[in-house]
Amino acid sequence: MSADLDMQDQLLKRLRADMQEAFEVFSEESRHLQELIEHTGPVICLGEYNSLVRPRISATHAIERYLSQRQELFAHLKLTHRKRTELQPSDSLR
Repeated sequence: MSADLDMQDQLLKRLRADMQEAFEVFSEESRHLQELIEHTGPVICLGEYNSLVRPRISATHAIERYLSQRQELFAHLKLTHRKRTELQPSDSLR
């Protein structure tokens, strides 16, 4: 049982670290995109437009990764909680 809990703790730590990293990447990409937008004048040429699209795509990929990691973490937490409640004796058996 203790080995299972240690393994679950390690998994949760990894999921949380992955989620944090994905959010940091998204934040950095968003900050970079905002800087590019601020330095772009009102009229942009195709090259300027393309230079804005690439960081936006990177930011989109980063937030998708963050959301996926978050969903995996919550699913694991829900499963862990369900397993723990199933293992506990019910009040009616006490």
